[in-house]
Amino acid sequence: MIIFDDSTRPTKTYQYAHVVLEELVKAGIREDCIRFIIAPGSHGTFGRQLFVEKLGEEIVDNYPVYNHNPYEMVKFLGKTSFGSPVWVNEEVMACDLKIGIGTVLYHRMSGFSGGGKIISPGVAGIETILYN
Repeated sequence: MIIFDDSTRPTKTYQYAHVVLEELVKAGIREDCIRFIIAPGSHGTFGRQLFVEKLGEEIVDNYPVYNHNPYEMVKFLGKTSFGSPVWVNEEVMACDLKIGIGTVLYHRMSGFSGGGKIISPGVAGIETILYN
């Protein structure tokens, strides 16, 4: 599963996705086992045009690309040592390998945006997002 950030981030995902795909195929991962999911947190869902802008026409035409919905199809993984409930997208959790493509940026409210946030809030459930 290749997780990529949404249109609120300046990442030119298409510049990196092809390189990641080449490496996965070289490592013996079949192309029909590779899929993409956008990590919007609670920003809503996106359409094909945004997927093409982020990934390029070739990837969108040849690989499954999923929207994330923080309200549905999330799997409960337990609680952290701080008691935070951890809910993550079921499709992401069904994959053995997870690769994130995103950017780390300054954020006026939280210090930094991006990085590990591609998982939470990116593909986390709404309960996890709200708790944190």
